[in-house]
Amino acid sequence: MVTIRAKQDYLVDQSTGKMTIQKVGLKPVEKDGIHYEFTLALDIDINHKARASKDRTGLFMDKDPFIISPKTVITISKLCNQPTNNLNHEYFTSTPSRIASQC
Repeated sequence: MVTIRAKQDYLVDQSTGKMTIQKVGLKPVEKDGIHYEFTLALDIDINHKARASKDRTGLFMDKDPFIISPKTVITISKLCNQPTNNLNHEYFTSTPSRIASQC
C-alpha cells in the first residue's frame, strides 16, 4: 500500500490575449512510470470516494466511485495473500465478479 503526495496544479490560459493562471485541482507528485509498479491503484477524491485508475485484477475498474469499507480491505487482502502460481490464473480470470460483489 502506497500513498502519493499531491500538490495544487495550475493551468496558464492565454485565450483572451491576457495571461491568466487557473487552479485546476491536485496533481500527484510521483516519479515517471510509477504506475507500472502497481497491480491496483485507487484514487481517493475530496469526498473520500475511491475510483480505480489502474486495476489488473478486474475487481474495481468499472465501478462507480465508492467509499472504502472493511469489505474492500478484506477483498484486497485476499488478493495479496493468493499464492503466486494461482494469482494470474485463478484470481484474475475466474473470480473477479464473485469477489467484486463483496466490495
